[in-house]
Amino acid sequence: MSRTLDRETTRWSLFTLAAGVGVVLSSAGVTGARAEGGDRGGQDGSGDPSYGVPLHERIDRLVEGSAPGPLAALCSDEEFLRRASLTLIGTVPPPAEARAFLDDASPDKRTALIDRLLADARHPLYMAGVFDVMLMERRPDQQVPAADWQKYLQDSFAANKPWDVLAREILASDGADAKLRAPAKFFLDRPEVNLLTRDVGRILFGMDLQCAQCHDHPLIDNYKQSDYFGLYAFVNRSYNFADPQLKLQVVAEKGEGDVSFKSVFTGEAGDTRPRLPGDVELDEPTFARGEEYTVKPADNVRPIPKYSRRQRLATEATNGTNRAFNRNIANRLWAHMMGRGLAEPVDLHHPENPPSHPEVLDLLADEFVAMKYDIRALLRELALTRTYQRSVEMPLELLAAVPSAAEQVAQLKAEYERLGEVASESTAASEKLKEAFDAAKKSVSDLNAELDKAHATVAETRKAQEPAAATLAQTEQQLAARRDVAGLLGEAASKAADAAARLSDDKELAAAVEPLKNRSVQLAAEVTALEQTHAQHQQAAMAAREAVAAAEKGVAEITARLEAARPPLTAADREFTAADVRRKEQETLSRVAQLRVETLEALAGYGSLEAKAMASTAAAEPALAELAPLRTKSAEYAAQLLQREAVLAGLQPRYDAVTAALAETRAQFSVRQEVAALFAAAAASTDLALKELPEDEALKDALATLSSRSQAFSSEVAELQKAAGQREAELQAITADREAAQQALATVKSELDGVSQQLQPLEEKHAAVLKQAGDDRAAADEAFGEITEHWTIRFTAAPLQQLSPEQLAWATLEATGMTDRQRAGSQAELDQKDPAGKQAAEADSAARAARLAQIEQDAWHKLKGNVGAFVNLFGGAAGEPQHVFYATVDQALFFSNGGTVRGWIAGGTLLERLSKLEQPAAVAEELYLSVLTRRPSESEIADVAAYLESRKDERPAALQELAWALLSSTEFRFNH
Repeated sequence: MSRTLDRETTRWSLFTLAAGVGVVLSSAGVTGARAEGGDRGGQDGSGDPSYGVPLHERIDRLVEGSAPGPLAALCSDEEFLRRASLTLIGTVPPPAEARAFLDDASPDKRTALIDRLLADARHPLYMAGVFDVMLMERRPDQQVPAADWQKYLQDSFAANKPWDVLAREILASDGADAKLRAPAKFFLDRPEVNLLTRDVGRILFGMDLQCAQCHDHPLIDNYKQSDYFGLYAFVNRSYNFADPQLKLQVVAEKGEGDVSFKSVFTGEAGDTRPRLPGDVELDEPTFARGEEYTVKPADNVRPIPKYSRRQRLATEATNGTNRAFNRNIANRLWAHMMGRGLAEPVDLHHPENPPSHPEVLDLLADEFVAMKYDIRALLRELALTRTYQRSVEMPLELLAAVPSAAEQVAQLKAEYERLGEVASESTAASEKLKEAFDAAKKSVSDLNAELDKAHATVAETRKAQEPAAATLAQTEQQLAARRDVAGLLGEAASKAADAAARLSDDKELAAAVEPLKNRSVQLAAEVTALEQTHAQHQQAAMAAREAVAAAEKGVAEITARLEAARPPLTAADREFTAADVRRKEQETLSRVAQLRVETLEALAGYGSLEAKAMASTAAAEPALAELAPLRTKSAEYAAQLLQREAVLAGLQPRYDAVTAALAETRAQFSVRQEVAALFAAAAASTDLALKELPEDEALKDALATLSSRSQAFSSEVAELQKAAGQREAELQAITADREAAQQALATVKSELDGVSQQLQPLEEKHAAVLKQAGDDRAAADEAFGEITEHWTIRFTAAPLQQLSPEQLAWATLEATGMTDRQRAGSQAELDQKDPAGKQAAEADSAARAARLAQIEQDAWHKLKGNVGAFVNLFGGAAGEPQHVFYATVDQALFFSNGGTVRGWIAGGTLLERLSKLEQPAAVAEELYLSVLTRRPSESEIADVAAYLESRKDERPAALQELAWALLSSTEFRFNH
């Protein structure tokens, strides 16, 4: 009962070199204490039984305490070394490090390895790649170069930047500040608001809400359209803006833009302010229309609102209080280390797809906040767990746990039913509060609609006021001008008249004063007329202002009513949200209990099927025992039958020859007999003629000849007759032999037929028994596969995890010695550039460590261009989750026929090291440690030795083929 990669059957073939391409759940203490609240006992936490217990130990207690059966053993040192290296630095260790670790007898060597890997210069480089794939999912560059983004991530992980700070920078950066342009890639490279909304929900909160954009999710009851638009409201005001000064796209944001939605299924409408998953709608500052901006929108001017919803998203998501945000990152880090999430898929958190261990996920989320979002610290705790260090092989004592599992099923079912009732009650309570919330929401929505109308009225009255205000302003301007001119002219006319009075005899002066006086009077009349017009316009403008004031008063009154309605709405929202969280928790607990029942039932069912398969196999033994003597007899008779058939077949040529000879003799006898008779008759006739002519010499001669020939033929006939008799006697003997052989053959056939008649029903019976045994074994094996899945979901056995494209690339580079080759090159280059640093490193351990880290980083950067080919072949589609395993022909051809891997084998240091080793055992050890991070078995050493012996005249090529075979093996592709 093992599902590990069988090293004897699937490892590789040296000759074909073919690549393979039970504890009852308690509802108490499941959610754990929240980081933002919860009683942990005394202020120092000493009242908590877990106080002072390391996080990794608490994790193990929860996982092991809810195990459905026996735990898989801890993995071997070989497996742990490979697993830890791949998950913490993204590659396999060189053989010298592997040998040192495996030979180390220290009890704390695993902890030391974890700390060494976390301090390795490759750790931040690798984790930057992990988070790049997680956050950008291999999307092509748009506004921010991937190199800048990856450098930002690398620097962040090198500084061990907390996740809340990293996430806040990613969400808040607008790309205008050169120092923080790189983190704006998350927004800038997703310019479409619905794509951005979906990815914020999936990647940062673990909820794929795409199908809730146009209606409530059709398959997931807990994903609502309001959830989607609650996130949408954070980002719908943001957009990419081409900054003319920076000559770059930056993130801009409007200061207005509310969100409403309508279901395409039901037609039900709604509106929402920004709302994080599992939280209430946010209260927001309000501004008068037109006063929302610090920098107002204009051509080629990026608007800056007084209040930024995007900045609020960054703050609210990362302040430590949002469960969805905290649980999502905790689950993703767990999935990175363990091979699958507590909730899997990692972007589908909901009660119907609950975490396997809700209490563990809550613990991780809370403790991650408590440790100030320290990613490196959490990875260390996860690596230290026994859960991380479990073997992929199922426990051998699995069957022994079946009776206990069967006993627990009934008890756990009762608990599941109880939790179901609690969940139903929680749902009913939540629905009542939802009604109150909906009523309060409708009240506020109605007021918002009124307010929109009132704002529209204000806009309309202001628009209507504008002509009257403009006319009044124009009249005031004209009146002021006329008053100024009339005053000056009146003063001039008065002084001129005074002068004319003093010079009364000056007729010319008097004539000049008169028009001035008349014009002054005229202007005074114009001023009076303008004053009357101004009064009229002033009255009209005042009426317009009063209308605007009335409209604004209406806005103020509605705003006041709206502000008065918001506290009840907020209170109802908080009550409903809290109740909804409790409902989801209870539904989660109920679903988890159901899944645990299914696990125990699967184990009990597997036990039954295994017992049945064993019984079927045992039942086949009596039938086989009954068949054995008959099969023996049948085989004996079949052998005799073959002998008899051989004897008969051996007689046939003799029979055929004698028969043919007899036929030939008889034919000759018949011819000679006829000829002899004719000669005898001719001689008799000649003799009669000679008696009539006794002196006829010719007749005498003829008679003599005929008589001689007749006697000769008569002799021949006699001989042929004798020969025919002999042939007949021989034929009779052979015929007798044939008849005897045929009789013996018939006797054996009869015996065989008799046995066959007895054997046939038994064979049919045995075939049926064997088929049943086969079917039962197949059913048991299928059930074992299901149990294996349950065990990996419960983390009581380690999941078998394929390498990511990046891990596969770096592991191949390390295994072939290409990384080692580049390290040497980088070291030589650095020694030449900085000889003083070389001397310092030789004298000081800290300087040496820093220099080695610099060499490691330099080698990594120079080799990273090789990773692209692996990403293209082994990675998922751009913009899609990247954790799905699949195999293709192109992948197999890449390893089998492609020049890349073979070129690395030829160009790396692996072959050099192997070629210096003479003993096959040493070759095998170096090869297996380099590629598979383990020592070879005795049979594998023998295989290597045999293969090298078979190609002793082609040793370099043979070594290369051996390396290629291991790199192409199934075992190399997986992290186990």
